[in-house]
This record gives sequence, C-alpha cells and structure tokens, in this order.
Amino acid sequence: MSDTTTAQAESAESPAAENRPPSGRRLRLPGKGDGNPLFRNAYALMLNTGISALLGLGFWLAAARYYSESAVGQGSAGSPR
Repeated sequence: MSDTTTAQAESAESPAAENRPPSGRRLRLPGKGDGNPLFRNAYALMLNTGISALLGLGFWLAAARYYSESAVGQGSAGSPR
C-alpha cells in the first residue's frame, strides 16, 4: 500500500510550521480541505449507494403496503401483465 501523505519542506522563518502536527500517517476526515480526491469520490459513491438503497427499500415497503401481493411480485420481477 502506498503512502498518501506528502512531505512538505518546512521553513525556519514560518511561525505556522511550529503549530503543525508531526508529519507522517494520520487520519484525515472526508470533509477536510486537503483530502485526496480519490477518497472524496469513494466517499461520495458510498453515500450515493446507501441513499439509493434506503430509497429503494422505502419504495418497496410502500408498494407492499398499498398494492396487492401479485402486483408487487410482478413489479419486482419486471414482468408486465
């Protein structure tokens, strides 16, 4: 597995360099500014999959409640009749 962090040259005159945490591997949250675009896209795809699954489950629960058993079965099988 490759290291996804990048090493930056620290200048001695920069006061912000003193406040930085030590470099190396650390956990980066998905919403932080300098995250890897690959991980941001992966999180977006996972979120999209989860939302689609919940919407699909809600649809079939509503269909099972309001339609007959045969209509729901035919709809889930995709066979017209």
